[in-house]
Amino acid sequence: MPVFVLDKRKRPLMPCTEKRARQLLDRDRAVVHTTYPFTIRLRDRIGGETQHVEIRLDPGSKSTGVAVVRR
Repeated sequence: MPVFVLDKRKRPLMPCTEKRARQLLDRDRAVVHTTYPFTIRLRDRIGGETQHVEIRLDPGSKSTGVAVVRR
């Protein structure tokens, strides 16, 4: 599941993996911004390159899947 990322000024950046988010939180480079959807805010970064991404939903019989797809 992708983790959404914001910069210091709360502008969106590219999503990252759960592992990368955990590393940033452990090293005190990020804080939890919201828990649902899980979003972290970087403490030391302002701005950055972003790509156009889309959120795709896959409705299943028991659960719904979420994917972030680059164009």
